[in-house]
Amino acid sequence: MFRFAPHRGKGFALPAPCPLPLCFFGDTFCYDVQGNDSKAAREAQAALRLFGLLPAVRGSELRLLWDEFEAGETPTTKFAAALDRIQPLLQNQQNGGGTLRTHSIRREQVMKRLAPVETGAPELWPFVLQVVDDFVAAGYLKDDTALITQDFRAGI
Repeated sequence: MFRFAPHRGKGFALPAPCPLPLCFFGDTFCYDVQGNDSKAAREAQAALRLFGLLPAVRGSELRLLWDEFEAGETPTTKFAAALDRIQPLLQNQQNGGGTLRTHSIRREQVMKRLAPVETGAPELWPFVLQVVDDFVAAGYLKDDTALITQDFRAGI
């Protein structure tokens, strides 16, 4: 299904330590521009604190996974990032637009947020485009442009 073979287990293990630093500094809504300005610094500080509380070997292992995930440079980390981005999309699909409607999020914001899926899991990209179009059609997302999957399918 995928053009590359993500490292077995690691592709799914990489996102696991990602939310751990949130225990110390809390979550930042992904569309909160101001909150995201300082997010990386707060996450790094929280990761240092959290992974330092663990037994040295386990803390180092998790820290390496977290650093690798944050760098996003390998095919496996790109795949893991794609899965990390798809999860909220699926949650919003199941709850009638959820936070997208509550915060009046626009298609352009969602597409920017989901961009890692196109390179990290390109086989899932047409599905993502369809879900985004469905959100627009249902009124969950604001948009003034033509449906992107129509443009995408025209190129096939």
